[in-house]
Amino acid sequence: MSDPAELAVSLGELVTALNERVAGVWSALTGGAALDPELDGYYRGMLAAIRAQQERTLRALAGRGWLRDDVPFDELLAGLSVVTSVEAYLRYVRLDGRPREEYSRFVARIVRETVLAREV
Repeated sequence: MSDPAELAVSLGELVTALNERVAGVWSALTGGAALDPELDGYYRGMLAAIRAQQERTLRALAGRGWLRDDVPFDELLAGLSVVTSVEAYLRYVRLDGRPREEYSRFVARIVRETVLAREV
């Protein structure tokens, strides 16, 4: 990636492709986790692993100077976690009936506006 704007577009496309593929299994897992303690532990472990991966990614971007510096790191991470979540995909695409391409652009715009530095 050569700049944050390009990264945002690529991230939107990647997250859309990933969430599209796992949405059904993820929905089953979250439903099962509400009823079964073992599934709940697995679900929480998956959330922690995803968050750790996102944290590593944001730290690498911070090293490039590509993150906003007017928002605490933990808030940037929380925002990224929410907008890229499978739940956000399910709401935007499956429940609201919007096209997947629109979701991809939405993720890119939100990440660009709320997580990434305006100028590098």
